[in-house]
Amino acid sequence: MKKIFKVLLAAPLALSFLLVGTACDYEITKRPGSKTSITGDSGEIVIGNWIAVEKSSFEYNETGKISTDIHYSWNMNTYSWVESYKTYYEYNDKGDVILQINYRWDEWTCQWIGESKFENDDENKTHIHYYWANELNDWRISQKQVSVWDGDFPTREEIYRWSYDTNDWILTQRGRYEYDDREATSLIEWSQYDEYTQEWFYNNKTEIEYSEDWKTWTHTNYWYSREKNDWDKQGKYIMEYNDYDVTSQIDYRWSESDESWIETGKSTYEYNKNQKRILEIHYDWSEETDSFVEREKIVFDYNEDGEKKTFVRFILQEI
Repeated sequence: MKKIFKVLLAAPLALSFLLVGTACDYEITKRPGSKTSITGDSGEIVIGNWIAVEKSSFEYNETGKISTDIHYSWNMNTYSWVESYKTYYEYNDKGDVILQINYRWDEWTCQWIGESKFENDDENKTHIHYYWANELNDWRISQKQVSVWDGDFPTREEIYRWSYDTNDWILTQRGRYEYDDREATSLIEWSQYDEYTQEWFYNNKTEIEYSEDWKTWTHTNYWYSREKNDWDKQGKYIMEYNDYDVTSQIDYRWSESDESWIETGKSTYEYNKNQKRILEIHYDWSEETDSFVEREKIVFDYNEDGEKKTFVRFILQEI
């Protein structure tokens, strides 16, 4: 069983009113809000003491892949949903994303403004990133990431920034992978190039351990101290899996004074019978109660074809 982790520079993210399993206990009500020509249907979405602050809807292409992901945020001043950002996708014949464009909504001009773009050349294992230059009204190259593979495994990553002075790529970061005897990724280590001293130095690394049944994964993150010439622990997270999906994650930070790991957060995940995620609950650690307290919930909804219809993110209301 191979566990290969690829480190990519850009990744977007993402509810609904029909839930399965324990999420069925939630009864969603809508309090009518003011109409808006931007979003059409508006209204506050409430579950008990939880209020929705973000939602998303999806559009699909002819192959059933998401083509557009539109996010809205709840505006307490206008009491309505307003556009926030959206992401557009294109795919190759294998179903891999080859183009991703991220936009933000400009409420002054009432139009979508490009922010970043990502192109994936899977054949050459190259990912190119762009940013939108307002002064040029066009995309400009920012950086690229090139993966070097040995058979079925990535062994190295190289990150370049585009220099408009020299009109060429400049290597700025490089990463390497190590694998354990089960062909699972055990180490991802990054180095940074200092263009002033023209020297390479360690930047950060992640060590990964797996339980024998693959159901517990531990990621430990380190930051390299150039002063101490050694690695400093930064944080770690432990993920628990069922036979198919992650069911929980607990986050920790390293305390130098206590020389121990301190809990900082937790996330739990629920799925329907089709292994589609229907509910996420995110927690913060409370020193007052010495326990985890709920911070936000994300609820997902799907149509009859299993396509994601929408998601809604909730936070607790102040009472």
